[in-house]
Amino acid sequence: MKNTIVEFFKHDRTYKEAVKLIHKYSNKVSLKRQVNVQEETPHMRGIVFEELRELGQISHSDYQSLMANKVVPKPVPAKPADLEMSPEDDLIKNFGELSKTDPELIELMKRILELEEAKETESEEYKELKERGDSRLKELMIQAQVKTIPTAYLGAVKLRQEFPFLKETDCPNELKILVADKMTAFENYKKAHEDLFSAESEEEFAKASGDTVENFINNREIFDELNYYKENGKILGKHPIFQQNDRMAEIRNYPIPDLVKLKTQLENNLVRNKKKVKDEPKHPKMAERKTRIKEQEAELKEVKKLLNIDKK
Repeated sequence: MKNTIVEFFKHDRTYKEAVKLIHKYSNKVSLKRQVNVQEETPHMRGIVFEELRELGQISHSDYQSLMANKVVPKPVPAKPADLEMSPEDDLIKNFGELSKTDPELIELMKRILELEEAKETESEEYKELKERGDSRLKELMIQAQVKTIPTAYLGAVKLRQEFPFLKETDCPNELKILVADKMTAFENYKKAHEDLFSAESEEEFAKASGDTVENFINNREIFDELNYYKENGKILGKHPIFQQNDRMAEIRNYPIPDLVKLKTQLENNLVRNKKKVKDEPKHPKMAERKTRIKEQEAELKEVKKLLNIDKK
């Protein structure tokens, strides 16, 4: 928050942007109401700027130094060519003629991008549109055997430039793990696409399609976590890694008899779930089944470690 406010005083100082920061960071309900109904005046501008100074924990002397300098507009970074395309162009590039018959998806992408730019990713509208958009994208991926996911949707970025907090010592360990997972998911995604084009049987194509979808979704979920932390300074916590960490902490508190019982349950469940994956390669919940298998394998590994067996 402090860095954002300092950057505002350096590069902006418009009343409109100041009001946005008040709504985002201030706890003063009366001030928020006041800026909503009262137009900009020198008096209101002074009140709003003083609130921001206090929120940013900026001393009076530092504030005076900031305001003594001229506003220096932030340089607008050059966008890669892919990001300069309209949603229509981006879809056509990646999905070909098939995308022209899906105006609903184009409208969904437009609205999703608008909400992301407005930092409204916690709204019910955004969540509902994202779910619908992801579902339709998955269908197109399999129908068209796409070569790439639309750039705007995938969120492919240079991570450490886009998320500088990753370099900080107080960055949550889960986010650092997710960065490594994101890189792996993206590489697996590219590999799965190659497999789509080399598939020689229906089973091979179904597996490659499932892997493509699974890694795409994982990549996007990780991006959502990183972006939320960047914007809010706190963890979103929707990625499975957070639930898994809670589960592991719960398992570590189990008494020995319960650990033995859990070991048997996990081993039986893994046999059953792996058989389902093998026997039903086209099942609509294939991605969820594979995810659950990974979770059960991680739990079983932890249980064996706690029981001091199979320690290699």
